[in-house]
Amino acid sequence: MLVVMVSLALWPGRAWADKPERLPIPTEDLSIPAGACPFPVSFHVVTNNEHTITWSDAEGNPIRTIIQGQVVLEITNTATGTSVTRNVSGPGTITYADMLFVGRGSQLFFFFPDELGPGTPGSMFINRGRVVEFLGTPRKIISQTGQQEDLCATLSVSGSG
Repeated sequence: MLVVMVSLALWPGRAWADKPERLPIPTEDLSIPAGACPFPVSFHVVTNNEHTITWSDAEGNPIRTIIQGQVVLEITNTATGTSVTRNVSGPGTITYADMLFVGRGSQLFFFFPDELGPGTPGSMFINRGRVVEFLGTPRKIISQTGQQEDLCATLSVSGSG
């Protein structure tokens, strides 16, 4: 799963079948079991005004989606109570023809074991920079630039940050 927000300039020249559709993304509090990290984790939504803008072809098939807006989460190791608050507002975009997500800014990702392919470990991180992810099966992080915060390590220490 990924939590992403995207704000990109629109490129001209493409004829779209209909006007783009803008929809809010209702983000609710979430808890996940151990796997992405060695302990269970909860996500509390502090701020959410993110939305998507999707362009579709004449048959109604999505071509491209922009995800943008602000999302701030309180992320907690529920075994110890250690928590951090992070702005994970992105932005990012999905292109459906190649099943790619391109994120910029702060993006939150978490993967359970084997989700990125057989034998891959669980992980949870914030990428601050640019990230490209293949959204097919198996999912794959194609490239990352900038800084990565290993949230499993961050949440393993006592106290709050």
